[in-house]
Amino acid sequence: MWKRKESLNLKIATYNIWNSESGMPYRIKYIVNEIKLINADVICLQEVSSRKLAEGIAANADYPYWYFDNSQKIAVVNVHLPWDSVLISEHQIIKIVNAKTYEYVYMAGDFNCSDFSDVQRFLLGECTLNNCESLPCWFDLASAYAEITDKKAENTLDFWKNPRFKGNTVETNSRFDRILLQNTYPQPFPVLSRCNVFGTAIYEDIALAASDHYGVVVEME
Repeated sequence: MWKRKESLNLKIATYNIWNSESGMPYRIKYIVNEIKLINADVICLQEVSSRKLAEGIAANADYPYWYFDNSQKIAVVNVHLPWDSVLISEHQIIKIVNAKTYEYVYMAGDFNCSDFSDVQRFLLGECTLNNCESLPCWFDLASAYAEITDKKAENTLDFWKNPRFKGNTVETNSRFDRILLQNTYPQPFPVLSRCNVFGTAIYEDIALAASDHYGVVVEME
């Protein structure tokens, strides 16, 4: 979903809204609430179960433009890699990076892999996959912002505080949801001014957060 924007200044967000009946239908209004609070120019949603749901969220969150699947200088690629197959994830990410590029390309979504995965390292230009290279490479904006602020990049899967995972003492907190920027050379880099998670509020009437994932939002100038 996006709002009309005429400049390269962008606020981009990604949010896996959890395709589950838990907390429904009330949870939808909290998803919309989180989206409206962020007020991003572009937001990439994952696990949207139907076209009707996508249309409803866009309308209620005041987004006049939306695209259910996903001539400009800027492109935003919405990614949702499978959680249950590393092999399929690797094949899919290769197809994505080999697609037509623009001057400024952002990749946002649920990558379902850790910072140390081959998929992440491939995107950063640190390794190859199936004899393929990610050229140009990508920059993880949460990692970049962590260096700017001298703070650790925030996790988006919180097994300690998110009630969705209550009782799960085996899995560790992870950062599966990311926003990356493809190397813009020879164009100048935009300035990263903000990167943080959202959707951490617990709503008392459903005893859940709006989703099992926290979203990520960045501001570029």
